[in-house]
Amino acid sequence: MPQELIHEMDWIEKGSCRGQESVNFFADNMSARGRMEQKLAISVCQNCPVIGECRDYALRYERFGIWGGMTEIQRTKERKRLNIETELDRFNLHTFLKRNNRPENTVKRNLSGTHKF
Repeated sequence: MPQELIHEMDWIEKGSCRGQESVNFFADNMSARGRMEQKLAISVCQNCPVIGECRDYALRYERFGIWGGMTEIQRTKERKRLNIETELDRFNLHTFLKRNNRPENTVKRNLSGTHKF
């Protein structure tokens, strides 16, 4: 893995989203309920101590969901504005499925059935 892709994710343990239902952060923005869930997720992000780290990570690696207080559409616009190339090309299914360009996330997964951040 190239050096610039090595990215520590210890910050994720300090996120305000820890313990929150992940479904709120990946809600369908096509429905009224989904937009309401997105707003709830964004409100969790607003006072997060690691919002900057989360946003930086998401601009480079995350296509879907609320990350760093930003929606998918907001991140797409910000990537264009800042001329950021992502490591996840939405039109390259092979890259999307492999997901091997993402930094290592050593956060332990919740194995109880419902995933929480």
